Amino acid sequence: MTATVLKSLIPLIVAGHGLLHVNGIIATITSLKTTWALDVPWVLTADITLRSPVGRLFGVLWAAALIALVAGAYGLYSHAGWYRPTLLAGAALSAVAVLPWLAAIPSDQWFWVLAFDAVIAVGLLLGLEARLA
Repeated sequence: MTATVLKSLIPLIVAGHGLLHVNGIIATITSLKTTWALDVPWVLTADITLRSPVGRLFGVLWAAALIALVAGAYGLYSHAGWYRPTLLAGAALSAVAVLPWLAAIPSDQWFWVLAFDAVIAVGLLLGLEARLA
């Protein structure tokens, strides 16, 4: 794969990861059906679910992760000076939003979200994205 293709493909994949956070927004602040177990409590207490007031606040975290990851992907693509902290913040927000809800989110979804967040963070911390420039 050529460097030119990677320069476009990696930001698209990161933006796609960010856009998938809409699932968290849907699960917490809408009445739409989802594959998530909406009545399963989070890992800290038995009385907090995705549709409880605390759970709904996590919808804001998912929205913030979505915005940060999509904006950071654009920054990466356009070589903006702010993409690194934006992507790191997006990956951190994503992980913080997902971790308390491991029992409510299907494992095939939360595993890949956390794995991709780790890839973003490690890649940025090691400066791997600079090789695309």
